[in-house]
Amino acid sequence: MMNAVLVQGDAVGSTLHKSMQINGVKCKSMGSDSIDNRWSLTPLIFLLNIQNLTYLQGGIPLFQQASLQIFANQRIGLVGKNGCGKSTLFRLIRGVIKPDGGEIAMQAGKTIAFVEQEIENSAQPALEFVLDGDIELRQLEKTLARERHDDAWFDAQHRFEAIEGYAAKARAAQLLNGLGFASDALDHPVASFSGGWRMRLNLARALMHRADLLLLDEPTNHLDLEAIIWLEQYLARYPGSILLVSHDREFLNAIANRIAHLHDGVIDSYAGDYDESKGAGSHSFPRMVFNVTLAPLICLLFYCLDSGVRHNFENDLLPVIFL
Repeated sequence: MMNAVLVQGDAVGSTLHKSMQINGVKCKSMGSDSIDNRWSLTPLIFLLNIQNLTYLQGGIPLFQQASLQIFANQRIGLVGKNGCGKSTLFRLIRGVIKPDGGEIAMQAGKTIAFVEQEIENSAQPALEFVLDGDIELRQLEKTLARERHDDAWFDAQHRFEAIEGYAAKARAAQLLNGLGFASDALDHPVASFSGGWRMRLNLARALMHRADLLLLDEPTNHLDLEAIIWLEQYLARYPGSILLVSHDREFLNAIANRIAHLHDGVIDSYAGDYDESKGAGSHSFPRMVFNVTLAPLICLLFYCLDSGVRHNFENDLLPVIFL
């Protein structure tokens, strides 16, 4: 089962809100003319718009009139106490469960990638498994494998070249190497890896897709220090938007340029990384911990001091009213 793309807006038409289906859940897709006239001088379009979201768990509101807007090229750290609904929010965004009120609107034609939490026992080589994360690539390969070279074949050829399909295997291998896989292990069957290494395969598969929004729920849980540092640097350069859950404060500070604090059924949003946002909130942030042991943490400290891995990220360019 393909695991990278779960949501794709309807690219046809230009109404403000168009119905679409996400895994059978009726949501709204924002068309190309979804800009309110009031913002004609500042043409902003939400990549994802969560508006007045309500969700009941056992009859008790987990979300109550919660709202969150995500724009292109934002890296948002989602924080909150355990049990506040962070993973549930991801499932709502993906359409796995239905909200009891409000709407979740994805901009037309945009896609979401996420990391599967389970993986089947497969004889498929690790490299091919990761390549399956790019669904468009695989679809184009099927078209190009046809003997008949019609207009559809030539269109597929042009698109394949545009997305650098010929370099896809090298990109997949780079992802796997960065996450700790030795080069001689890339041809090993998925079933030969342990559970922790399979989770790394799932992560690489999600990263392989060129998604507009990447959902990551504790992505460093199964990684060693070297892989964490690589992932941190990779995500800091990620060309799309990211919604990230992590209990690693340093990891959040290195990646996030905005923090969304989930508490009491609502979501407050602040510009900046975790440390910058912590002092701005009127509600106490959850206590953050490091997900690495003390010895690797000391190594990480010296690595940062030596290489300057901590970057100063660009300020959020969106109008202050939306932050």
